[in-house]
Amino acid sequence: MATTVESLMSLTQVPLGPNGEPLRRSERLNKLKSEDEIWQGLQKVKGTNYERLSLYNHNGVPKKLYAVKALDINLDNLWPGKIVKAIDCYPQTDLKCRPYDGTIGATSIAGPIAAKFRYMIVLWRTNQGVAAIPLYTQTESKLSKNRMGELVSVCTVGMTKWPGDTPWAGMPILVSFNPEYNCENKCYADLSRPHWIGQCETILDDVGHVEGGEYSRLIDLLHMKEREFRTAAFARFKTKPDGTSETWDPWTPTSNHQPKAKERFKDDKVNRMNFQEFKHGK
Repeated sequence: MATTVESLMSLTQVPLGPNGEPLRRSERLNKLKSEDEIWQGLQKVKGTNYERLSLYNHNGVPKKLYAVKALDINLDNLWPGKIVKAIDCYPQTDLKCRPYDGTIGATSIAGPIAAKFRYMIVLWRTNQGVAAIPLYTQTESKLSKNRMGELVSVCTVGMTKWPGDTPWAGMPILVSFNPEYNCENKCYADLSRPHWIGQCETILDDVGHVEGGEYSRLIDLLHMKEREFRTAAFARFKTKPDGTSETWDPWTPTSNHQPKAKERFKDDKVNRMNFQEFKHGK
């Protein structure tokens, strides 16, 4: 693990872009002492290059790590159906915690924000990352019927006779895991919370994969669940002339609300739904 460190900028300076244009400075930097400096460190760990930004005082003594960014992540290696290992964060639960208190971002179960590596199935690529479905073992949990209706059973290719615990989805999704990761042979894909993985995150891309046919099944199941969620969301708009719920009609490029540049589409349904008001329950 080799590291090289050099001074990047003083907090009294305005950072400049490649053409000399001033860049945006984050609010976090504005709240730090002006005599401190941000130093850049380049580090290589297990074949992955990282950029580490650390806060130093004016004497060059390190004070704390500021940010870490993975470099050279090849999104072309994250094809649809590939199983990766990426960071999954837990929600903020410490209501006494405030920004800039020095503990935000702690990756510890005792800290205000915790994180862990989680296995995920890649769905599709975006401009700066990929969308993925997270996998859970749920061995210690007893879930409700409604919650199980959001999950899909997943098992290894050697367990083709296991019927799974999610009959709504048919037979389990078959996966192949790299034996080095010692993954469980049964788990569940959570279709209610697709996860986005950025290209600057640490991503282990050799965990496993699902075949194209199983990927197609997974996408169909995801589409089914999303349709249910969207239909239920539209049903909360009771804005039809007779007081009944609106229906969700999937958009297609041939429908009458084809997007047009510099034009905002409106019809009777859009106008009705604009006037729906929701009240907070007690």
